Amino acid sequence: MWLYAFPTRSLAFEGVSLAQYDFLQVDRFLKTALAATALFALNPNVLYLQSIPMTESLFSACLLALPARADDPTSAVNAFYAVYQNQHTGGIPDATQRLRYSPVLSPRLNKQLAAAAAAQARLTAKVKNAVPPMLEGDIFSSLFEGATTWKVGACQGDAKTARCPVALSYVPLAAPNTKTPKPANWNDTLVLVNTPQGWKVDDVLYDAGFAFGNTGRLSGMLQMVVAANP
Repeated sequence: MWLYAFPTRSLAFEGVSLAQYDFLQVDRFLKTALAATALFALNPNVLYLQSIPMTESLFSACLLALPARADDPTSAVNAFYAVYQNQHTGGIPDATQRLRYSPVLSPRLNKQLAAAAAAQARLTAKVKNAVPPMLEGDIFSSLFEGATTWKVGACQGDAKTARCPVALSYVPLAAPNTKTPKPANWNDTLVLVNTPQGWKVDDVLYDAGFAFGNTGRLSGMLQMVVAANP
C-alpha cells in the first residue's frame, strides 16, 4: 500500500491558496506515478511475463526475482549463469523455466525459445509422444550434461553488441566410495546485445567441438525445431 504525506502550509504563498497548493501536489504526484507505471509496464521483460498464462503468485515471484540491470557484458554473462545453474535440465526450457530465464535474455532469444517450445508441443501432440524431443540435453552449452562452473573471459565488442568467451566445466557427482570423476572442460562464447534494459544474452556459440555435443549456435538449433514443425 502506497502512503504519501502531502505538505501543508498555514499561509498562502505566492498567491496560491492552501487548497490549490495541495491539489497541485496531488496532481504532480499522480502524473509521476502514472509515468513510472507506464515505463514498468512497457519493459520487454514484463511484457514477456504477461504473455504467458500463470498464477498471480508465480507472476509476483518472477517479478521479485528480476535481476539487477546489467550495465556491461561481463555482468550480463554472470547474471545469465546465476540463473542457468539452477535451471538447466535438458531440452527446450518449459514455461516456468523460460520465465526465470527471460530477464537475462534478449527479447529475440526469448521469442525464439517460446516459438521452439510451441513447435515441439505441436510435434509431441502429432505423434502422441511416440518420438523423443528434437532437442535433448543442455541447449545452453556444448556439453550434453551442461556446465557446473563458469569463468567469463575478456569480452570484445562495441556499445551495441559483444562476444564473451566463457571457460566452462562439468564435474560429475562421484558415486559412493569412488574417486571424483575427471571434469570436462571447454569454452563457449556468449553473444550479447545492449538493450534499453541493459545487456542481455542473445545467442550461444558452441565452441567445444565435442563429437556428440552441440555444434553451431543456439539460435540455429531453435530455428531448426520451428522449421521442422510449422
